Amino acid sequence: MENTPCSQALRQELSKKDEVKAITSSKEVKKEVIASPKTKETTNCMFDESKIIKKTPESVLEIVAKVTLWLGIIASGILSLLGLIILVEYHDWSLFLLSLFLLPISVTTWAFLRVIANISNSLKEINQKTK
Repeated sequence: MENTPCSQALRQELSKKDEVKAITSSKEVKKEVIASPKTKETTNCMFDESKIIKKTPESVLEIVAKVTLWLGIIASGILSLLGLIILVEYHDWSLFLLSLFLLPISVTTWAFLRVIANISNSLKEINQKTK
């Protein structure tokens, strides 16, 4: 990040917050007014919120869920191809059947991890609203 008044004010504002939620679905640049508590100055800063990285356990869990899904899809595809080759040559169904079970298991694991992350996010929001 650059050393401009906007970046300094942004860093100062972000250091106060425990959790930073980024808007990842839109690439909008939003105008934020950040007040410096020491100097009582306000700075108009333009920054892209999608570049802010949120570091919460829920975001890590969502990343693990995505990695699990993609690795499961890739491994299932590779095992399907190898299973078909072995099925044709040796008449052994074991590797092909394994590939058929791997895909639903990885999708189920992905869905389960996403549900856990969403429940945790919802509980945090409810907890913040009650305070």
